[in-house]
Amino acid sequence: MSQLLERNVYCQNETDYEELNAEKHPWKESLKVVNKDYLIKRGVNLDNIDSDVLRIVEDASLKAIQDFSQLGGRPPLLRYGHRLQTVMAPIPSNLKIEKHCNCDECPTYIKEVIPSQPGCQINCQYCLSVANTAIQTKVRIYENYAEWFRKQLSINRVQNKDEFGKLYYWSPKTEALSPEMVELGIAQEILCAFEDHVIEEQKRLGGRCPDTLLVITKAGKQELSTKGPDGKTILELMRRIPDNIQVCGSVNYLNYNKQLREALEPGARPAEDRFEFLRILQKNNIQASGLLFQPIFAPFIPDESYFRMLTETVGIQKMHIDILTSNIRSLAVVMQIVGWYYPEAEKQMWDLYLPQEGPEKGGNRRSIAEKMQKEIIEGTINSARKVGVQNFTYCRFTQKAVGLPPRPEKEECMSYITPTPENIRKSRQNQLFSPGKD
Repeated sequence: MSQLLERNVYCQNETDYEELNAEKHPWKESLKVVNKDYLIKRGVNLDNIDSDVLRIVEDASLKAIQDFSQLGGRPPLLRYGHRLQTVMAPIPSNLKIEKHCNCDECPTYIKEVIPSQPGCQINCQYCLSVANTAIQTKVRIYENYAEWFRKQLSINRVQNKDEFGKLYYWSPKTEALSPEMVELGIAQEILCAFEDHVIEEQKRLGGRCPDTLLVITKAGKQELSTKGPDGKTILELMRRIPDNIQVCGSVNYLNYNKQLREALEPGARPAEDRFEFLRILQKNNIQASGLLFQPIFAPFIPDESYFRMLTETVGIQKMHIDILTSNIRSLAVVMQIVGWYYPEAEKQMWDLYLPQEGPEKGGNRRSIAEKMQKEIIEGTINSARKVGVQNFTYCRFTQKAVGLPPRPEKEECMSYITPTPENIRKSRQNQLFSPGKD
């Protein structure tokens, strides 16, 4: 590992964190204007940093201060657990189920299920969906989305008879099972619509439906027991289509630091709630052994003990890994939040991101330099593999840009298995004996 990563500054648990920061509380801090003087005081290397980049960062921090001050609380953050205003919005006339496309390398068979405009109540400060917009003040959920989704699935059955085994990704641009989506019954209705699609495809094909609903979520155990309009809970509805649904948890390593989690993801469930969510699904014979392990913040690299916990107590068998990728504007917020508790980590992150050396994704989002990306991803895979995680995926764009081993062309992106009957039987058998089943 590089010198940077040898000087990690993370804490192993929340007790360590509280002892380190007993006199510091997140709501006592406010965003500062990130200008040249701010960066110099923190020891950031500004050699060869373009003046235009410094101007963008300064303008972004000023705008963020203004946006957060409009939310009725102390800038720069909402208080933990505070909910944004929810607004019901009409479905745009040109809305359709789009092919998932964060970059040109995304597989064509993945379709996006997005029941709201980008953004959600979780309000992650590093979110890719809101990196190019102002700070969120409202969440706009589409009216009657489940019925619209049902009709779109019917259209797909007619238009794509030869397209076998589509993956419906719920959701790359919002939280699939946010408290609002669940409490309003929208999430339950989406599951009902997909169940009807599965039944119709079984009739049409004279056998199993090859399509899969992939749910990527930060939800906790609480969401599983909330009843929808027909009286059925999320758990009950998922149990009705076990061969056609896969659930992938979403966690990053900083979630185990309570204060940073509450600052960076103010509307999200605690990590242990998310892990219990996956354990409950596994016990109910639902595919839930995958983990979206991102974003990785470069100064905070977990060791083998963390991955051992994921395998032995959560039953994780597959991980999708990616490094923090962000528009330079959103970094003005994220870096400062990290710096409240770990000043050295903020310095390291500015040193990595300010040069803008990493490959560019959609929305002018960049990560760190290719060599460091490869080093971190390979190191993460090696550590997790030593304790039993054997299956890994990563963005194909990242793979090509940084020189990682190629992934299979037909591989299910982020999905735990390709949904063939034999794979489903094998995975079920694995889950019966997985630690997460106990």
